[in-house]
Amino acid sequence: MKDLKLAEAGAFLKTNQHAAKLLGVTVLVVAMSAWTSCAARETTKEARVDTAEARAIRTTATRFAQQFSAATTGETDEWARTTSEAAEFGTPEALKVSLAQTVSRIAEGAGMSRVKASFTPADSVGLANTRTMGEMTFQPSTYGLRLEATGGVSAVSRVILRLPPATEITALSLSGDTEQLTAAFNLAVYQPAGGPQN
Repeated sequence: MKDLKLAEAGAFLKTNQHAAKLLGVTVLVVAMSAWTSCAARETTKEARVDTAEARAIRTTATRFAQQFSAATTGETDEWARTTSEAAEFGTPEALKVSLAQTVSRIAEGAGMSRVKASFTPADSVGLANTRTMGEMTFQPSTYGLRLEATGGVSAVSRVILRLPPATEITALSLSGDTEQLTAAFNLAVYQPAGGPQN
């Protein structure tokens, strides 16, 4: 029976030899396609990784190059604004009245009453050291300010926090109770180095 089946299979192959070859070639083509498809997927995956790495390198190189580019108009404007803000750490003597008004308004805005700001000689407010910020130097001015006002502890605290950076508290005296304090601030005033400025 086994021999009979083998004989039938042999006869079938002889009569359909062309179909058998076609079937073999088809199986071979399908196998090669599957193998090529897997290899192509792997190659595509590697190419994506390589592309992502190339993009990251290009982005890093671009950032590095931009660090050495000429400043844009916006960056120049920002630098000028920052420099002018740093200049607030010193007030030219020509603007001392404006500074006294600013200090008075700060006290009033903090909730204090009977506010009085007056100019005093620099030596009467105490010693103040020269300030340096980067390449900018601010020296104590030839005058100081005395601020007197009445208010609670929280109002005094707000004044301390809000005083302009061109001033420095050299002395603070308080009298009265916590609800109604009389405060006297001695303030050193700084001006840009080089003496009085206009």
